[in-house]
Amino acid sequence: MRSSGWRRRWTELREDIVLDYKMSFALRRSWVRRKVLSYLASVHPRASYPQEIARRIGARSGDVLGALKGAEGRYRPKFSLIELGLVKVVKSDSWPNKLYAITELGMEVLGRIGEAEGFSAALNP
Repeated sequence: MRSSGWRRRWTELREDIVLDYKMSFALRRSWVRRKVLSYLASVHPRASYPQEIARRIGARSGDVLGALKGAEGRYRPKFSLIELGLVKVVKSDSWPNKLYAITELGMEVLGRIGEAEGFSAALNP
C-alpha cells in the first residue's frame, strides 16, 4: 500500500492546527491528490496545467483532473482539491486551457503534514 507512513505522520500534526475532516479524508485516500498538491507547491507561485502535472507526477491526466475538480465515480467533487480550497483555478490567456495553482491554505496544510515527497526542496529553501 502506498500510504505506509502517511497515517503516522498525519497523527503527528501539531495540536494547534485543526484540519477539516474532508481535507484529512481526501489527502489520506488518494496518492494522486497528495502528489498534485506537492507538485503545485514545488512550482509555486507559478501555475500549471493538468497535462503537465500528470506528466511530472506519473499519473493519467484524467486522474489529475479528478483530483483537482472531482469526477463522478472515482473522485467525489466534494473532496476535490479546488472544493477544499487547497488549489485555485488561475485564468489563462490560452483558452480553453485552465491553469491551477496551490493556495496559501494548501501550502500550509502540505507543510504541516510533511507530504512533500521528492519536492521538499521547494518547501524548504
